Amino acid sequence: MKKVRLKYEMKRSGGADSAIGHTDVLVTDSIAEQLLEGRKVGKVVCYLIAMASIQGYDGGCFLLDAEPAEENVA
Repeated sequence: MKKVRLKYEMKRSGGADSAIGHTDVLVTDSIAEQLLEGRKVGKVVCYLIAMASIQGYDGGCFLLDAEPAEENVA
């Protein structure tokens, strides 16, 4: 398992508002490798969209970047 920091942008429908933020996620080594190579991973994108929806952003959430988090789990 590896911890990866995701940078994302959440948007409201109609483009009225957006917010950029980051979150650390614990993912399998395989998913971490894909994210760090710049590829989108469906499960992670679904997580970001759900997170944005809970916060009232109904225009989606877009993965901007992924980088290793400071500490990883063995």
